[in-house]
Amino acid sequence: MRIESKRIEREFQMTTDPLGEAYVTIRQVKFGEAVRRAEMQARRRQIIRNEDQGEMVIEQDWNHLKVMANEIILTLTGARGFATDDKGTELLRFKEKDGLSRLDMEDNDFYKALGSLDEKVVEEIHGFVKEMNPQWDPSAKGE
Repeated sequence: MRIESKRIEREFQMTTDPLGEAYVTIRQVKFGEAVRRAEMQARRRQIIRNEDQGEMVIEQDWNHLKVMANEIILTLTGARGFATDDKGTELLRFKEKDGLSRLDMEDNDFYKALGSLDEKVVEEIHGFVKEMNPQWDPSAKGE
């Protein structure tokens, strides 16, 4: 038996675009991206403040909007019909390598580009991410 690693992706039309010209392409994640996402939630720290009473404080860094942005980074493979910046550069940039499209932006540049979009647009993109990767959708798991 041969195990294949086939890329599964789908293009979605953005309903938040009044002209109907904007599309995004989202892919299903592989194990490596799932590990990267899990690392965002893995930082925990236990602090014992009073040994006599056994008090313990558990701290965790958690920002659901940052998790949403990172899930988009891990899965977005294409976008068209989006705005350009003041210099005419596409807001979301991609490159082809070995026949596969990937984001061609540093994470900070992507956060800045994503931050310039209307919140409803980002929520719609993230909805497509969850549709392609239901394991990341707590409501789909009944949680």
